[in-house]
Amino acid sequence: MRAVRYNYRLRVSPAQERALLAEWDGVRWVWNRCVEELMKAYAVSSPEHKVTCGPAELDKKLTTWRGELAWLRAGSSVPQQQAIRDFGRVELARSDGHPPEGAKRRKGCPSWRPWSRRGAGSVGS
Repeated sequence: MRAVRYNYRLRVSPAQERALLAEWDGVRWVWNRCVEELMKAYAVSSPEHKVTCGPAELDKKLTTWRGELAWLRAGSSVPQQQAIRDFGRVELARSDGHPPEGAKRRKGCPSWRPWSRRGAGSVGS
């Protein structure tokens, strides 16, 4: 069976482009905030007192952030929550050394990067 590939070009008006960029800015801000919260958790965590920073805690913080920031509240919560879920999956895969869901071993992939998926970044490094 032959694989067929379709290419689509998204043509947006200037107003739609501004709306998409504003939405992506909110999602990027949430992702960066998740990284910041994870670094804080790593800094205060110890073997005796482990501090977690999973999707459940980050979802609660998202509610707080949306309550404090009107520009974040103006965007849709769905992509922001999806960014948190994706962050949790990537962090889990990175921390336990297992491949992310849907990843396949690629032929010729270097041993230091055994799992790869387009757009997911390197895992286990």
